[in-house]
Amino acid sequence: MPLRCRSGWPACQSDAFGRTGLGPSFPSRAVELPFIHRDPVWVFAGVDPSGGAGLHQDLRVLSALGLEARGIPTSLTVQNVREVRRVFPVPPGLFCEMTDALREVENPAGIRVGLLPETLFEPLSSFLSELSPGVPVILDPIFRFGTGAPFLDAGVYRALAIRIFPHASLVTPNLPEASLLLGREVVPSEKEMREAALEILSRYRPGAVYLKGGHAPGEEKIDVYVSSQENLSLSYPAISFPALHGGGCTLASLLLGCRLILEKAPWTFVVRHARNIFQKALEWEASRPGDGRRTMQAAFLALFEARTPFSESDGLT
Repeated sequence: MPLRCRSGWPACQSDAFGRTGLGPSFPSRAVELPFIHRDPVWVFAGVDPSGGAGLHQDLRVLSALGLEARGIPTSLTVQNVREVRRVFPVPPGLFCEMTDALREVENPAGIRVGLLPETLFEPLSSFLSELSPGVPVILDPIFRFGTGAPFLDAGVYRALAIRIFPHASLVTPNLPEASLLLGREVVPSEKEMREAALEILSRYRPGAVYLKGGHAPGEEKIDVYVSSQENLSLSYPAISFPALHGGGCTLASLLLGCRLILEKAPWTFVVRHARNIFQKALEWEASRPGDGRRTMQAAFLALFEARTPFSESDGLT
C-alpha cells in the first residue's frame, strides 16, 4: 500500500496542516500515514463545550490518524476545563433514532464508547449485540470526571460493567475505577495491577483489559494489558504538569485508531504503539509554557511524529 500524509495527501515538507515551528518535540514535516479506505468509526460520548475531552477530542484524535469518524452524543454537559457543573443525558429514544439513521447508510468499522449515563445502558447494549463479528469496541468506563466530580454511583457503575463490558473488545479503567469494580483497593504495582486486570477480565468478561496507572504517585507510571492470550506491562516516566483534561478520551481513541490501522498486528503491539503516541503528546503538553489545567487538544499533532510502525517495512499495512 502506498504511503500518504493524512487524508491521502502526498508527503509534504511542513506538517500535514502546512505549519512549521510546532514546538520542541515536533519536526516541521509530516509523518506519512497509510491512506485507509474503510467504513467510518462511530464514537458514543458526552459533549464537552470546552472541546478538551469527550466527543470533540475523540473525533479530533481519530481524524488525525486518518480515520473518518461519526459522533453520537450520549450526554450534554455544562463544563469548562476546570469543572463539570451539570450533565444532561440524551433521551434513549433520541439516541436510538441517531444510531438507526446512521445504520441506514453505513456500518461502523469500530466503536469508541465514553461517557455513558445509566439510561443508555440498555439501548447501547442492544446496539453492540448486533454488531458484525470482529468490529473492535473500545470502552473507557467513566465513573468520575477528571475534575473529581462523580458521574455514576458505585452500584450503577458496576451495573455498567455487567451490562456493557461483555460487548467490549477492550476496556480501559484507571486505578480508582478498578478498585471500585473489584470492591478493594488496587495497589499500584505491576504484580497487583496484573492480578486486578485478570480479575476484571474474569468477573466482567470484556475481551481484554488495559489498566491505567496514571493516578499512582511516583516517578514511574505503569500500565497493564491483559487478555486470555496475551499480557503486557508498560512503564513510562511521569510527566509533571498541574492537571490534565481529556487524557482518558485521547488514549482510548488512540487505542481504537491504532487497532484499525495496524489491523494485522497483535494487540500487544497496538497497545504499545498507542501508549507511545500518548506519551509523546504528554511530553509536548509539558513543554508548553503556562501553569493552568491542560487539555489534550494538541495530542493529534503528536501522531505525525510516530512514523515507524506505519512504514511498509513493518509488513503491517
